[in-house]
Amino acid sequence: MENYIYNINKDENLNLYFSLKGKHDLNISEDEKNKFINEVSKKIKELSLSFDTIIYPESSSDLIEKVAVSLNKDIIVIKKNSLSTIRSILTDMKFSKQEMSSQIKRISEMTESFKIHKIKYNQRHKYSKYLFEKIELKDEEKTLFIDDSYFSGSTFKAIKSIYPEISGIFIFKNVVEE
Repeated sequence: MENYIYNINKDENLNLYFSLKGKHDLNISEDEKNKFINEVSKKIKELSLSFDTIIYPESSSDLIEKVAVSLNKDIIVIKKNSLSTIRSILTDMKFSKQEMSSQIKRISEMTESFKIHKIKYNQRHKYSKYLFEKIELKDEEKTLFIDDSYFSGSTFKAIKSIYPEISGIFIFKNVVEE
């Protein structure tokens, strides 16, 4: 199951996303951000999802953390594997010579942590099972994955490759409406 709060294909929602992330010279005040977090929390609660624990991917933004905290549930942050870990498994990923060269170049340009969006779209699936450190979830607890965005779905696919039964909710999602 995948739910979302805002469709990123609407200009006002895309601008809101960029403002929250401080991208493209767009910003939002702390008061506006806190109002937004309260609104998102309320909308998630209105979905009446049954869960005991929230997991979310580590992020340079505090948006997901603040939303998770506002839901008053147990929280687990899923850490990305280190760049050195990703580099060490490249040979196991069955890239052609040309693809391997491209992967090494892209990864070498990453300075702090692995950034899945820096990898070519058609290659991202190969990283799914390696993107995050594995953590143990309690079998008896229902767990909800929360992320601030779902553009290509790479992050959620990586989570689903580790935890196939997990449900996800996304604050912003790329939804094509018919």
